[in-house]
Amino acid sequence: LYNIDTQTPPQHCYVLVEQPIIVNPLPLIVSGHVYQECDDDTDGFTVFNLNSQAGALLAGNALPLSNYTLAFYLNTPPSSPPNTPISSTFTNTNTTGNTQTIYVVATNTVTGCKSPVSQFTIMVNPKPTLAVPLDYATCDDEANDNDGYHLYPLDALIPAILGATQTLTDYDVNFYDTQYNPSATPPLLPTAIANLATYQAYTHTIWVVVKNKLTGCERIATFNLTVEQYPQPKIVAANNVICVDFNNQQVVRDLVLTATNTTPYLGTVPTYTYQWLDDAGVAIPGATNSTYTVNNAFTNQTSSDFSVVMTSTGTLGCSGTSNPFTVLQSGQAVTLPAGSQGYTVTNAFSENQIITVTVTGYGTYEYSLDDGPRQSSNVFENVGLGEHYITVWDTKGGIAISCDPLVINQVQTIDYPHYFTPNGDGIHDTWNISGLQNDFSAKIYIFDRFGKLIKQISPQSPGWDGTYNGNLMSSTDYWFTVDYSEAAAYKQFKAHITLKR
Repeated sequence: LYNIDTQTPPQHCYVLVEQPIIVNPLPLIVSGHVYQECDDDTDGFTVFNLNSQAGALLAGNALPLSNYTLAFYLNTPPSSPPNTPISSTFTNTNTTGNTQTIYVVATNTVTGCKSPVSQFTIMVNPKPTLAVPLDYATCDDEANDNDGYHLYPLDALIPAILGATQTLTDYDVNFYDTQYNPSATPPLLPTAIANLATYQAYTHTIWVVVKNKLTGCERIATFNLTVEQYPQPKIVAANNVICVDFNNQQVVRDLVLTATNTTPYLGTVPTYTYQWLDDAGVAIPGATNSTYTVNNAFTNQTSSDFSVVMTSTGTLGCSGTSNPFTVLQSGQAVTLPAGSQGYTVTNAFSENQIITVTVTGYGTYEYSLDDGPRQSSNVFENVGLGEHYITVWDTKGGIAISCDPLVINQVQTIDYPHYFTPNGDGIHDTWNISGLQNDFSAKIYIFDRFGKLIKQISPQSPGWDGTYNGNLMSSTDYWFTVDYSEAAAYKQFKAHITLKR
């Protein structure tokens, strides 16, 4: 704006004003960058996420990456603005070689400044080949520890995994016990198994990774390991005795054997089949449950051993056999000879009478008189006069699990009342000798003091009622003799009694 000065000569007038100028730098793109991806299917093509390279391409710029956008092109843009950009998710289109040039322009979203057209290279690298190992399954028989671990040298698998054209010079082979995620970073990235030669396999999935040392391309595969522990069966039962009737060999108390498994399993417990074996190790027909009932008497033996085989139902069929379980055959005692009273009395009519119990059976027996203690001897000495009872205890396997005891009642020593009172009051009205009821050959003769035979009776009769030919005999002493058997000998005893009225 000019003002004309009227002075002579005329002068031009003006005012100076400062005008700020901002010069924005153009975005810079790093030259020579190579973006590599790995080809999974070996066809030479794969997907590239071009935007994932923003950090590397814009590394020379001070502003944060969020201030920039990138546009990618297959050809050099002929003008500004350039031709149509390609998608940032791009599958390479090159048909020769494994590289392709991508052109890129960066735009500063704040200033609108665009970088000169630059370029970088995308490269397709083939992934390694990986021959997946076969699944491995075995029963755990290593050193008989049965802990669910089994020596399985993983290093022995490496040559087959790599194949003939790949070597450890160019490739790494790593194994992992947990899932391998190539995108994970520590601590999420699992640690590779270190000691391959001494690896202890257990039931799970193994991840194997082959990695090209130069390109970093990896191929991942999995295979399964199965180490099945052996069953360790043990037979348990309420006791170890069956009770058998000695007379007819019928089992009167059977025994249920149960197979239990004592293996402390590392993982899932398999299901099992069962086979019971007799003491010769021969399979018992039909005995295929987890329990077996012993309900048959043993022939020509007093005990029998049983065992059981447990076999898993899977393809491995791991099996184990229990230790033998001994079952004892016992039973209640029976009198000997059959049907007899089961005892004999010696030293008749003395203060030291002896009772000998005569029984037999499958058991091991102890004996007690009345409520007395049990004893292994079947002989009782110095038995008091009167009626007693004897208990024959079965102790085979222990008294707590014994078969039923045999109780012999009305055991009498051989003796006689020294007087009787036949007065009709029901007390001592008759006289007889006790303890000879089972001696049917015994004969008792009663005489008066002059030797006249008054009465002959038997131990099985009600006894003498104090009469002779229907007449009451007077109160006085009378003599008697008794002929009886004792210890296979025929004996006679004489004494006198008193009749009181």
